[in-house]
Amino acid sequence: MSIAPNRLIKNLRGVQLAPSERSVCAANGSRVDLVGQAVIPLTLNGQTMQVNVLVSDDVAELMLGADWLKCHHCVWDFSLNRLYVDGRLVIPRSRKGSFCRRVYLEQDVTIPPKRQMSVPVRSPLNRLSDASNSDFVLEPRCVSRGVYTARTAMSAAPSDLCACIINTTSVPQTLRAGTLIGKSEPALVFTENNETPEMFQTNDERTENSVDENNSSFCKEAVIDKLCESLPAELTAEQKGQTKELLVEFADVFSMHDYDIGRTDLVYHRIDTGDHRPIRQTLRRQPAAYLDIIDKQVQDMLRMTSLRNRTVHGPAMSY
Repeated sequence: MSIAPNRLIKNLRGVQLAPSERSVCAANGSRVDLVGQAVIPLTLNGQTMQVNVLVSDDVAELMLGADWLKCHHCVWDFSLNRLYVDGRLVIPRSRKGSFCRRVYLEQDVTIPPKRQMSVPVRSPLNRLSDASNSDFVLEPRCVSRGVYTARTAMSAAPSDLCACIINTTSVPQTLRAGTLIGKSEPALVFTENNETPEMFQTNDERTENSVDENNSSFCKEAVIDKLCESLPAELTAEQKGQTKELLVEFADVFSMHDYDIGRTDLVYHRIDTGDHRPIRQTLRRQPAAYLDIIDKQVQDMLRMTSLRNRTVHGPAMSY
């Protein structure tokens, strides 16, 4: 059965949504909640046809099912990359696959000033055949002025999810249901069979994997080459060359490595200490097992010129 996103149905005039008792699951077993069924118009090669679809908030785009393929006598010649629909030739266009999934607010929410809160969200599937059972991570994003999505771990399910949103302004901020708050990507969960994270590596392992400013993986050329390799296959050699020239021209906007942090002007923070005299406090104690790791990371950041010595005046300073 074909299935379409509810957001598409809402934008089609004259399309009526009818109830449906069918149930649908993705390849990974996640339940796909249905809001009904409908008949929608589809124009292909100038010919308009009607398509019976199930409607859900848990899918991101229209997916034509086997019922539609059989009804229109579809034949796919994989050797010539040709698709015939009702005997007419249709040239399919390739699209690079993406594991990213959009994340939308499930309902209207109001975030108090200077606060963060967990809000209900949903993350529609890109395809029902996605059998991924891995966790996902929602990447930080500016939703509106002074309102940001925090990095949040989520399950692979399309619904019953929560995300963290921060309001840095001094007034309440209201976000409407359906607002796009970011994209999520599959997350790597470390187990006994995975490579050990740097925080838990031995001194010898950390020395072997230490940051080297001259390492070729940190070079701009290597980063740009990697970006160029990910360009769509349908681009011509000339288009790829123009893209590479553009990347080289604006190479300074790309992060070259983990310590290429940079600065942001999205959020400003001011600590008003008034006329209070400075307060001297001892350094916060850290576990002895972490001291070597902390020293190494600080030295790496200093060597990569991401950290500058600063003098801070005020009654308290804490990191």
